[in-house]
Amino acid sequence: MLEQPLSITYHHSLALSDLATSLQTSIHGEQKQSPLRSPIVVIPNTNIERWLKINLPKIAPSKMALNIRYVFLEKILEEILTSKETDLIPRDHLYRHGEIESLIFQYLSKNKSLAEFSFLGSYLNSPNRIFYLASKLANYFKDYELNRASWIHSWALEKEVPFPNSSKSDLGIEGESNEYYTFEKKIYSEIFLKKNAPKISLGQFLLRSLSRKFDSQPISLHLFCLANLSDTYLKYLHHLSASPHVTIHFYQFHTGTTDLQIKHLVDSPVRWSLPQVTLANSLCSFTDTKKENTELQVNGSKFPEGICSLRDLLQGKRENVLTGHPSLLDPFGATMDASVRIWNAPSEYREVETVANDIIYKMNLANQNSEDLSLLDFSILVTDIDTYRSAIEWVFSGGILIETNYPNQNRIERQKIPFSLVDLKASDASPLYRAICDFWDLCRNDGFKYHEFEKMIRSPLVNGNILDENVDASELELLLANLGVAYEDDRIDSLEDPFQISNGIRRAVFSSTFSEEAAEKNIHFTSVNFQKEETIIQLTEIWVKINHARKKVIDFLSKQNWDRENLESLRAALESVFVLDSEDFENRKQFHQFWDLLLQWEETQIDSVHGLEILKLITDQAFAGISIRKGDYLTGGVTISLLQPMRPLPFKHVYILGLGEGKFPGTSDTSRLNLRFTFPEEWDLNRKQIQESLLWETLFSATSSLTLSYVGKNTKEDKVFEPCSSLYEIMQGLGISQATELPLVSYSKFYDHTENSLKAGLVSYDYSRYWVGNQNSKSSVLKEFQNIKLLNSESKQLTGRRKVTLHELISFIKDPLDTFLKRKLGMYMATENEQSKEEIFTLDSLQSSRLQKLVYAEIFKELAIYEGEWNREKINSLLSPIIQKEKQSARFPSEVYSVLETENILQHFESRGSILNEWAKLLKGATYYPYLSFGDTGLSKEVCMKFPAILFPTLPNVSLFFECEHIFKKDGIFYLMYTKRVEGDVSPNSAFAEYNDYFGNMLTPFLTWAAFSMNGIPLNILTTNMKAKDKEVLSSLNFQVTDGQVATKAYLTKAIETFLIETPQFFSRITYLNFFCKHFNSGTSHPFSEASLLEKESHWKEFQSEESDLLYSHLTEISKLYPKTNEFLIHPNISFAINFYAPISLWRKK
Repeated sequence: MLEQPLSITYHHSLALSDLATSLQTSIHGEQKQSPLRSPIVVIPNTNIERWLKINLPKIAPSKMALNIRYVFLEKILEEILTSKETDLIPRDHLYRHGEIESLIFQYLSKNKSLAEFSFLGSYLNSPNRIFYLASKLANYFKDYELNRASWIHSWALEKEVPFPNSSKSDLGIEGESNEYYTFEKKIYSEIFLKKNAPKISLGQFLLRSLSRKFDSQPISLHLFCLANLSDTYLKYLHHLSASPHVTIHFYQFHTGTTDLQIKHLVDSPVRWSLPQVTLANSLCSFTDTKKENTELQVNGSKFPEGICSLRDLLQGKRENVLTGHPSLLDPFGATMDASVRIWNAPSEYREVETVANDIIYKMNLANQNSEDLSLLDFSILVTDIDTYRSAIEWVFSGGILIETNYPNQNRIERQKIPFSLVDLKASDASPLYRAICDFWDLCRNDGFKYHEFEKMIRSPLVNGNILDENVDASELELLLANLGVAYEDDRIDSLEDPFQISNGIRRAVFSSTFSEEAAEKNIHFTSVNFQKEETIIQLTEIWVKINHARKKVIDFLSKQNWDRENLESLRAALESVFVLDSEDFENRKQFHQFWDLLLQWEETQIDSVHGLEILKLITDQAFAGISIRKGDYLTGGVTISLLQPMRPLPFKHVYILGLGEGKFPGTSDTSRLNLRFTFPEEWDLNRKQIQESLLWETLFSATSSLTLSYVGKNTKEDKVFEPCSSLYEIMQGLGISQATELPLVSYSKFYDHTENSLKAGLVSYDYSRYWVGNQNSKSSVLKEFQNIKLLNSESKQLTGRRKVTLHELISFIKDPLDTFLKRKLGMYMATENEQSKEEIFTLDSLQSSRLQKLVYAEIFKELAIYEGEWNREKINSLLSPIIQKEKQSARFPSEVYSVLETENILQHFESRGSILNEWAKLLKGATYYPYLSFGDTGLSKEVCMKFPAILFPTLPNVSLFFECEHIFKKDGIFYLMYTKRVEGDVSPNSAFAEYNDYFGNMLTPFLTWAAFSMNGIPLNILTTNMKAKDKEVLSSLNFQVTDGQVATKAYLTKAIETFLIETPQFFSRITYLNFFCKHFNSGTSHPFSEASLLEKESHWKEFQSEESDLLYSHLTEISKLYPKTNEFLIHPNISFAINFYAPISLWRKK
């Protein structure tokens, strides 16, 4: 659609290709008349620029689009105003945004005690807060210049500064009564409305130039897809267009309607286009238009039915949104042709993962149907890049692979899904930003800590020109760790402090120069063990470079004056630290942008205490304003971006993510500093209206399918969210009552891959679904992961055995409910709790246990062959190499702590010396096996003795697998060396508190013995960590039962049958231990048996009810979340104890 005004040519359309065609036609005509003059295309963002550069040559008759300049609106207006032809003002007389912030910061710092500012209390006492306030005020002042010109006019009159008035609005007395109004008015007037001021802001100059006649050389401006232009910009463009030498074309993504009454249509999404209508109305208020209609089509065919219905809804072509609904794809949240789909995802990750699977499905389907479709036809738009970035990078950087099958070559290729990700902030993803921030942390007057310096030496921007191919950063870190340093403090003499980094590096240098004896005798330094002299040299070079630059920064801050000379010395310090090669274009560009902003703070005076903090804030602000991208935008695969800059670009398939309650369209800026919110005008647009207008444009960009998605659940916090108001309105308008719920996991049984579910987007190429549903231990991995037929539920019904591991049985008997829930949710059942890594001074129980395990492994290797005495000297010979290796890996304390911890470990083994000597005699001549397994667990025959998996006559489809460590075999008898904690037998009159999870600790050795016994294999268990009540260390743990092979087979069969039941069961072993100690462990009670336990069932129920608090405290987190847990607490199950816990007590050999 084209409109021909008197002064501005106005184009509008709901197809970006139509606007691009009009742009190309206009440019082509101008280039014919003036071949040497470059048409100027004013763009809203670089994404539009990239799209035009790709598509304009396709439209041009010559298939070329050359000599076109792309620029932003502010930039071109500044150039026009400061050009020699206009002779209005020199360019260096315009304030830059950073300069405005700096002026406000300095003004507030000097005048914070003024009476007019007293209502802010102590807020202005902090330079950090002043910086944030200055930043916000600079943005608000620019907004007032562009949208509240009357305020600037009235403020200028009070200062007796001549200023034209382009608006009739005036606050007058109403504004003066507001303390924030008077606060901002005073700041703006004192700084920017001075007579004969040396500089002026661009907004002010635009307003002043409205009263001047404009004359320049011929210029052609094409404003392409700009939105939400301010009143000042529009008036200046109108003023500019009055010149006979200026040609202006305006291209708007819009229908062209100018009816402002649409804002009252509360029941129609057409009101979302109010910003577009407002802009069109403003343009047409000073233009004479002629309208022409064109019918929009895609590749010669109309849009799909669902897309057409949505477009009609957005344009208000349907009289009532509740009538004329398209056909729906029941029971899914989609239109019948699946061209419009609504998703409800359980998390951002699942949301992105489902998009990737759907893209692969569409690509495969197009390939089967010989349709023209590529990854460039897909676009993913998100409302918040920070929220989705981790999910996007995980899924598209290898989490899901795209598969290509070459049957003729008998091969299948898998690769990452190509994608481009734009609109990332450099403050989130730039290595240069991270390196500069880390460097600022070293520049404190009071010094820095070891880990802060360690971060610096890891950065390639710091070590890049120092490290060679023989040394990497990890070797530098290892050397630094071996030096035993902790910090650097300039206030302390480093020669007297061995923990200073500079002292440690000095010792390293001396160690490479002098022998160990000479270093200790002459220089009084303890030498440092190192492998490469180059490592010390390079660490020293990095230290000297960083320390020299650090001292320059501290000197810069101490001068408290940021003049040009001092700033240049700061730049020299930064450039001496960071390696910015000429080929490293991206980092050099970011550094120059950062430095450009810092220079705008020239002549600022800040005390040295707060100067470093302001430097950090300026760094944050500079890099937050730099956008970076990954991949080749629009040409590198799937296009991923924020909603705003991508809004009208056409794609066949568009996914918009993040349309949840509270996530979109956001809220208005209600800060009391925002005077436009306090004193609104009729034409003002709030943030919500602007965001909805962006969504309105974006919904027209999809030509084949559109998927709108939101996260409806927070599974961690058990919260449920609704779709945002905008999405709910679309659903209501299309008659979609409920969104399609995406399964919680990619291997869910709800992925049935029917025709309708695939159209709705419920497709998963997660081949683990095959295993979860199959339960077949002998089936092979699928050759084709992305073959829907192989992944369908029907193909999972294969024959084979159900593999059960002994670890699963142990976990189940310990806690049947927790194990059942984790199995159903596909969660991993860990054997040990992970603990956070902390600075090592002493060893916790987990670390000590790990070291003991390493020592025991060395002992067992020699136990059957060593003929000497197992004393302290022998044990120390095995322990020393292990501790030395641990120290090199920084997993063992150093200095005095090393001696203490070594002694603790030695005492542990020394107390077991008599047991080791006893075992040495017992096992002399025995064969040692590091591992023994029943069934193939993946271990090689060289280290593992293997038996077949255990089979059960009454369970023909089940096989039991397990493995154990440290086995000796002698004279047909097997000996298991069990080093984990085991309790001594529960003794008469013992209190419950004396036992640390007795039954839980006994289950592993007991079930291991049962598995051996079932197969008729004699097993003796030798223990290293079992103590009797009198604290004496016991050396053996044995079980015995009449007809053991039959009894243990019955026990394991019952355990597996119970384990495989598909209903949850509950039993608390901690509560049972307490009950056992009270009822069967007194001197007067009759002997324990299954019958006596059954007789106590009523007491058991009463006891569990009384001990409900203890029971609940021992529940796992997942059991607490299960809604039916309370029912189990009311109805305790004594039969579980009879079946699985009683044998532990009855069969243990006293």
